[in-house]
Amino acid sequence: MKNRIGQTAIALIFLGMTFGCTSEQTPSNNAITSQASSDPITATAPAATAKPLQKTANLSIEGETEEITLTLYNEPTAPFTTYFPSESFVTESGCSGEGCGYRFLAKTETGEANDAAYLHFFFPSNSPTAEEMEQSYVENVLSSNNWERIPIQESDSFYPWAKRVIHFSSADAQSLGQIIIGEVQGKGFGVIEFMEVEYAEGFTPRFAAIYENLEFNED
Repeated sequence: MKNRIGQTAIALIFLGMTFGCTSEQTPSNNAITSQASSDPITATAPAATAKPLQKTANLSIEGETEEITLTLYNEPTAPFTTYFPSESFVTESGCSGEGCGYRFLAKTETGEANDAAYLHFFFPSNSPTAEEMEQSYVENVLSSNNWERIPIQESDSFYPWAKRVIHFSSADAQSLGQIIIGEVQGKGFGVIEFMEVEYAEGFTPRFAAIYENLEFNED
């Protein structure tokens, strides 16, 4: 009975979330993280396409609108740029033979990474399509982290690159998230959005800001 109540509460949280979605463990099929920093990665783009290093945005956080400073994320190895609330996240990146991973982890008051809430982009090295990515990626991530699917109808408001969204919760119903299968220029990639339930209200809009500012590099 307790577990059913927990699952119902999680489903209600999902239905109220802006599309935007992360683990108690790092998924085993993602690139091994080899670099971490509490300082935002802000490499300057080429002059012809230079973007401001910072800008502001109004986010609705825990029922109140706040003006937040967003910092440019322009990691040289990443196939995308975005802006993120640098006061709330620590960034990590790393590549292995499987591909490259880029993570935005919740920041503690002392500036350290806290994996109770994170967003993880994974770009495999073999450049599969979105369909191939889903077949090889989703079940591996779910099983390796002991996450359970939650059957929630998908919204029509997904970003164009998002081809498939799988909602999940932990077995104890204390954490939740989404696995998103994306595709850009015929190449598939995975995104994991994870957070403990108590982090959902505060970090859902912060994750959404990262998605809304996401721009993929042209080949």
